[in-house]
Amino acid sequence: MARRRRVAVLVDDSPGSMRACRYGAKHLLDKDMDVMLVTAVHDSHEDLPAASSEGERVCDHHAAQLLRCDLPPERIQKVIVVANKRRRESVADAALRGARGADHVVCGTRGVGAARSAILKAVGLGGVSHDVVRRSKVPVTVVPITAPVPEMITVRDGTPSRQ
Repeated sequence: MARRRRVAVLVDDSPGSMRACRYGAKHLLDKDMDVMLVTAVHDSHEDLPAASSEGERVCDHHAAQLLRCDLPPERIQKVIVVANKRRRESVADAALRGARGADHVVCGTRGVGAARSAILKAVGLGGVSHDVVRRSKVPVTVVPITAPVPEMITVRDGTPSRQ
C-alpha cells in the first residue's frame, strides 16, 4: 500500500503564515493527505521549555484553522524544531529539518519587499521563505502576503472525479 502524500506547512505567529496555511488547505490538501505543521524556535531563549511552549501554541493555532477546514484531526502532525545556534543553523534549515519526509512544503512571506529583505539579509535576518526555496529538495509553494485567500475553506474530499 502506498503511503499518503505529506505536505509540510511552515508556521509561525505571523498573518502571512496563517494565509499560507489557508492557501494550502484550499489548493494543495485533500482529506487523504497528511499535514505537518512545522515551527522552528531558537535555542537562544534562556527558557527552552517556554520557547517550546510557544511553538506548541503556534502549532495549535494553525491546527485549529485546519480543523475548521474539515481536515480530519488524525491527519495533522505538529512538529516543533529547535534552531541550533551553536551549529549556526538558520530558522529555514531547522524548519526544513522538521519537514523531512514531506512531499511538498508551503510557507508564507512577511511582505517586507525586496529592498528591505536585502537589508535584513545583510545583517543576518529575514528571508526564511527565500532560504527554504533555495535549500528544499521538494517542491515549495510560497504564498505572498497579498495572495487572496478566503477566510473559510473546506478541504477537498480527495476522491477522484469521474467523468
